Amino acid sequence: SAPAIESFEFADDKTLKVVAKFELKPEVKLDDYKGMAVEVEEYKNEENAIDQELERLADRFSTLNEITDRKTKSTDLVNIDFDGYVDGEEIKGGSAKNYVLDLGHSNFIAGFAEQLVDHSIGEEFKINVTFPSEYHDEKLKGKPAEFNIKINSIKEKVLHEINDELAKKVN
Repeated sequence: SAPAIESFEFADDKTLKVVAKFELKPEVKLDDYKGMAVEVEEYKNEENAIDQELERLADRFSTLNEITDRKTKSTDLVNIDFDGYVDGEEIKGGSAKNYVLDLGHSNFIAGFAEQLVDHSIGEEFKINVTFPSEYHDEKLKGKPAEFNIKINSIKEKVLHEINDELAKKVN
């Protein structure tokens, strides 16, 4: 490691004196290690590991198509405005404008994303959820909440076909 200089003395007519601290490697004494048996758990891939990885790559290289002629589906990404209330009071940090939410992979409060399904662009509506009892904010733990929602846009994820073209993109 780099030394930490604690002090130094220097004068034209004297010897340089430096006090530094640094770590030393410890002296290691090995016991008899030859012939030791070590059990190592054998790693096994799932049977469909290759297919799963190909699906992840197809998802990663997917495209988003703007949707204008239908209601939201559980696999869509939606751009929403929302504001939430508990006991009639606005939730601190519980509102956003133009927030993009993946309805199929949401980490919001349970039931939030599911209630955004089957709504149209421009539609304004309310949803009700309950904060989990293990929620990090004491004021919200286990409390019912109401959110005002507006759907601004809908996008549909189009997975890339698993083929040679995808292989070229992946490199």
